[in-house]
Amino acid sequence: MTAAPPVSRPRRYRIPLAMTACVCLTILSVFLLANDKRHLRSLLAYYNVAHWMPSQANVKKERASPTTPRKKPSAAVVTIPVRLLSSPNVSTLSAFVRELRVSGPELCRALSRVEGFPEGGSWMVDPFDHQRFECQLLSDFGVSEADPVSSVFIDIKGDPDGAVKSVRIKIKTASATLSPAIVSALTKSYRILIEQTRWTDFEAASSFLASPKPFNMDAFGASVSLQQERFDPESFNLFVKETESSAEQKRTRHFFDQPVLQRP
Repeated sequence: MTAAPPVSRPRRYRIPLAMTACVCLTILSVFLLANDKRHLRSLLAYYNVAHWMPSQANVKKERASPTTPRKKPSAAVVTIPVRLLSSPNVSTLSAFVRELRVSGPELCRALSRVEGFPEGGSWMVDPFDHQRFECQLLSDFGVSEADPVSSVFIDIKGDPDGAVKSVRIKIKTASATLSPAIVSALTKSYRILIEQTRWTDFEAASSFLASPKPFNMDAFGASVSLQQERFDPESFNLFVKETESSAEQKRTRHFFDQPVLQRP
């Protein structure tokens, strides 16, 4: 008679007690500390030992109050001068102006050396106004019957001290086209004016003198203009003079024209 085979039994794994206790404590601590320690506080209150834990109000107060109080930065004080906020006084505004800083006698002698003009031009008193001096130069270019009236006339006006106030060059033509001799005399005279006055920004006007067409250039209280005479369409006047196109320029020129500031 054969023996029956042994019956296999499932193995039992034993979990150590320490591990079991650790797992239980972990679950318990998570449960008690959840929801901002609400369950722990309830348990301590049940056993009347809630005074061991700080109250929720104190915890919130500690969180809200910083350890070191912050000081609010004070506003910076900026002082602005009153003159920067006030509107400018219009009655004291000035502008850049220039004047004919050239001696009348010297300019007269320089222009008289241009070919075609009489040499030795003189600075003489005006017979009708003793407070005004002038220099007049005339060059006649009417050398043929077809062109009997062509001429260039220069008139410089100033004061007894020799200060020049205005220069006028009158061109008389017999036709709409200027002769080469007139263009040469007119161009050389104008270049001498630019050199004497040092108004180099008006030098570009010399290109308009070959064909007599009216133009005007004005800058910093001075002007150069070529104008056609109203009643004589064959006559043109080239003016070089000081101008006062604004109140600021008038105010500035009046200030420097005072006797104390006048040149010796």
